[in-house]
Amino acid sequence: MERQYGNWYKSLYGIGAAVVCFLLLLPALRFIPVDAQISSSAVASGEQEVEMRVRDFFTALMRGNSALALDDLLRGSSLGTGTTSAQQTELRNKTEEIRAEFGTIFSWEKIETKQIGEDVIVVRYVLKHDLHPVVWSFAFYRKPSGTSSITSTLPSTNLNAWVLIGLHFDPNVL
Repeated sequence: MERQYGNWYKSLYGIGAAVVCFLLLLPALRFIPVDAQISSSAVASGEQEVEMRVRDFFTALMRGNSALALDDLLRGSSLGTGTTSAQQTELRNKTEEIRAEFGTIFSWEKIETKQIGEDVIVVRYVLKHDLHPVVWSFAFYRKPSGTSSITSTLPSTNLNAWVLIGLHFDPNVL
C-alpha cells in the first residue's frame, strides 16, 4: 500500500522559503517611512514649540511686561511686521485693559489644541485673573518644509519656525 501523503515535505519547502524571504526582508522594512509616524512626531514637536511660545508669552504678561510679551510673540509674524504701529498699539492697549479690569494673573490652562493639516496649529487657553478668566486663542503657521521662496517678507531666521497668524482674546468665556 502506497502512502497518499508521500510528498508532504515538498510543500513545507515552499512555506519555509517564504518565511526565509520574509525574515530577510524584515530589517529593510524599518527604513520605509510610515506617514502616520512622521505626522504624529511632527505634530508633537509642533505642539511643544507652540506651547513653549505661549507659555513664554503668558509668563511675561504675568510679570507685567505686556509690551515685551507681545513683541516677542509677534516676532517673525505677519501680525508683527505687516500691521501698522497703530494696530499693534491697539493690541497692547487691549491687553493692558484686560489686565487692569480683571486683576492679577495667577495661572493659565490649556483648553484645546487643534491641528489643521500639518502646518497649522490652533491652541486655546484660559488665562486666570484675580477677578475673571479670559480665553485666549492663538493660530500658528509653519511654512511647509518642502517649499522655499526667494523673497520673504518675514524676518525669521528659521524657515520652519511656527509663526503667529491669528490672535484673539475674549473675557466672555461662553
